[in-house]
Amino acid sequence: MNQKKTAHRKRYRMRMVGTGGVESTIPKVVVERAARENKQTVEDFVMTHDVIHLFGDFTDFTAAYRFVPREEVEDIEIPSVD
Repeated sequence: MNQKKTAHRKRYRMRMVGTGGVESTIPKVVVERAARENKQTVEDFVMTHDVIHLFGDFTDFTAAYRFVPREEVEDIEIPSVD
């Protein structure tokens, strides 16, 4: 049997940025769900994850999001110049 799934739909404007770039907003409900799945607050999730925007030859949609943990970055001491 086909399991019925819920799809959210919300319209967002795009804005031009830089030299030919375009930005839009990620729906808050998408980030909230991903944060809950990772047992984090939205604020902590945003600080610990990056968003990957997948696009290509999909049949029924143009693009999708995937959230991935940020690589842990080693703190590097910046040498002082005397």
